[in-house]
Amino acid sequence: MGYGTVDIRRVGEHGGKVAYAFHHEGRAGTFFIDTNTGEFSGWSFAEHDVEARPAAAAQHKVKKAWESGELPDRLSWQG
Repeated sequence: MGYGTVDIRRVGEHGGKVAYAFHHEGRAGTFFIDTNTGEFSGWSFAEHDVEARPAAAAQHKVKKAWESGELPDRLSWQG
């Protein structure tokens, strides 16, 4: 069973890391991906009860883009 759309957008870049924000059903969060290693850091959520699946979907989608040599301005996960 799916859980809807997770909208992901690039919101900044600093010190070799790109910041992304994601939104899912009124909830929001942010994280950074290291442009050299592909490692994630700095997870922050607007609500403490955000489900792990949308956050993981956003991370997965950005990681796949990074592996392809891209860090696009917008992504979307349909789940």
